[in-house]
Amino acid sequence: MAWVGVWLTFAAIFAMWYLALEPTVRRRWPWRLVAWGRLLDGRLRDPLVGRDLLVGLAVGSLFILLPRLVSIAAGWFGAPPTPLGLAELTYRFGPPVAWGVVIRFAGYSISGGMFAFTVAFMLNLVLRKPWLAWGAFVLFATALYTGPEAGPEQVAEALAAGLGLAVLVGRFGLLATVASGFAGNVLGLAPLTTDLSAWYAPQAVVVALVVVGLAVYGFFVSVGAKRLALRGFFGDE
Repeated sequence: MAWVGVWLTFAAIFAMWYLALEPTVRRRWPWRLVAWGRLLDGRLRDPLVGRDLLVGLAVGSLFILLPRLVSIAAGWFGAPPTPLGLAELTYRFGPPVAWGVVIRFAGYSISGGMFAFTVAFMLNLVLRKPWLAWGAFVLFATALYTGPEAGPEQVAEALAAGLGLAVLVGRFGLLATVASGFAGNVLGLAPLTTDLSAWYAPQAVVVALVVVGLAVYGFFVSVGAKRLALRGFFGDE
């Protein structure tokens, strides 16, 4: 009962936030809301919805892999690997798989995407010059992703994430931004591993399949009526 009340409150806040922002954004940035509007309209097989979903999931997966890629690159120069946060994993996502946690992080992705979108829009309104507004947005996102005691590696990761987020918001729009946040949040729930004997391997497989399944759906929807020419591929034409 308590959690239903909390999430109904969040839903009301998101709805008011969106209704307040949408008319102004639609006048200035209509192309950045097209895919999101079609999704809300129930057009789940729209190619633009599939494209933005696929792009967002790909960028979000890259975000979550950035620390691992940096750790691997540092290992080439003799630095020790970064340990996994298994204590946090046990608290968040203990077995069996809690699907409520995945749904909860979907909600967090909506709020995070709307926040990034709102900041970018407000900066463009205030600063007026696009290059200045997007530069300020990248700096803001970099500072947001950087911890208080961040080293050069963390700053580089945050800068890359800020640039990626700016591309998502500026080039693709709200749906891709939300999808990116969802992929990053869900993949961060469990350490990704190819060792299926590890005790956390089932959790890693589940979260990976959630993201991969959505990506496959986005891919097939984005190609529209072409359907990859599967009929001709199997020789039935």
